[in-house]
Amino acid sequence: MISATRGVELVLLLLGAWVVSSCFVDPIEAFSGGRIIARNDESSFFRVARFPAQVMLLSGISRVPVPVPGARANSHVSLLALSSSSTVRFTEPLLDAGYKPAVTEWDQRIAPGNDNNDNYKKPLLLYLPGFDGTTLSPFIQFPELSTIFDVRAMEVDMSDRSSFDYLKNVVLDYLKEQTTQSSRSTELYNISEEESANDERMSARKKNRNVFSSIANSFTTISTTNPSSKTKRQVYLMGESFGGMLATAIAMNVTQSLPNTNTNNNDWDLAGLLLINPATCYDRCKLASEGPLVAEIPSLLYPMALLAKLVPLFTDEYSFPQLLLILRSKGLPSIIDTPAREAYMGRVAFSLPSRLKFMPQETLAWRLQEWLTVGCQFVNQQLQQKKQQGGGEEPLQNVKVLVIAGEKDKTLPSIDEAERLMTVFPDCVAHVVEGAGHASTCGSRVDLAALARGRFPNLAPGRTSMKEEAASNTGVSFGMEKRYNGEEVGLSPLLYWSKDLYKECKR
Repeated sequence: MISATRGVELVLLLLGAWVVSSCFVDPIEAFSGGRIIARNDESSFFRVARFPAQVMLLSGISRVPVPVPGARANSHVSLLALSSSSTVRFTEPLLDAGYKPAVTEWDQRIAPGNDNNDNYKKPLLLYLPGFDGTTLSPFIQFPELSTIFDVRAMEVDMSDRSSFDYLKNVVLDYLKEQTTQSSRSTELYNISEEESANDERMSARKKNRNVFSSIANSFTTISTTNPSSKTKRQVYLMGESFGGMLATAIAMNVTQSLPNTNTNNNDWDLAGLLLINPATCYDRCKLASEGPLVAEIPSLLYPMALLAKLVPLFTDEYSFPQLLLILRSKGLPSIIDTPAREAYMGRVAFSLPSRLKFMPQETLAWRLQEWLTVGCQFVNQQLQQKKQQGGGEEPLQNVKVLVIAGEKDKTLPSIDEAERLMTVFPDCVAHVVEGAGHASTCGSRVDLAALARGRFPNLAPGRTSMKEEAASNTGVSFGMEKRYNGEEVGLSPLLYWSKDLYKECKR
């Protein structure tokens, strides 16, 4: 039998591996078993080329087929493979991890006869990840964030070759689809009346249970409700690193599409923007100078160059010592304050061996150029054009912005960028996370939900600062507090999947 101490040691060692590797792992292969979506016979890149850029809703999870520049229109696509893997995916991370409070809330929402739909009344928070494409960086923040938000996240796997503009449009499509639903549907698709009446092939395929062929014939026919029939839903974008730059571009797109308003349609309001170490300063960072050299190095030397040159940019002096504190049961992050949250943290840690995969050299090269370089140029050109146009209207003038910067960020000049953005956006404040490096700014040393409550007054009331004990500690103990139950040993891994602490979400 695994002792509690041994189990916790294993969990936290795996978390240590996450701190080092989280910027270079493949998020979706873990869920799909690494199976290929489709392969063009003239390229080694995975590609899905025949479908438009619209969001697919598969069992409550949105998956997006991503075309690659240069892909032929008649490229062969395996729909069976598409069912198993996709390159862009929108998730509900707490439901996926079986976090019991979130799953219980979900079950209550979809229960027959429940018209209250309380969670749907919560603002929607969409997390946009860094250039690694994973949700690992802020995962310990999600339970507390879920007390005020309906938490969603985007993931992008290592085979993806999307353009910056494509990702921007995919997010906008996803938000539009989610906010035009009057309630969360448990069905695979809402097919339009015209499609149902005219496409006899769909009926035949349903009889043959060929679900994915039906999906291919209904990409462009997702129905929506009448926007005037329901109250607008508030949406908050939380972007980290590359995701912060993407969130900024999306917010500017939304606010510029309809002058003097802060919404891109009649169904949702962009209520706030949380930018964590935003890569809008990529053109001035060390990653921009070191990254391309690693991407162009001979392939045999790539793994060593990655570990020697790039990984150190993402670490800091406190992450591993804080893991040791948890190992020795000397403390927990202040936001991990219940058995359900500790069990959730443990389950995610146990999943890391199947989720941590190094970023291929081709993927690194693509994302440095097509995501970070192109995205940085796009955002800053838009800001410059806005400044030159004048006319009294400033960028994001109707959107509250919160910039969160890691004090010890070696990847980006995040504090300098926070100061710059406060001069660019009219309603922008910044918070510096003491002692945090690039990859751990969303870790134990911050309480994101408390910062959000303090910045955005429309959110549900609650704590607006870190807990007193955690905030009063210094050095490695900052952000940590004594275990919630006073015990001297951690929660046994044998309880992580117990019925009291884990609940599968059946979607």
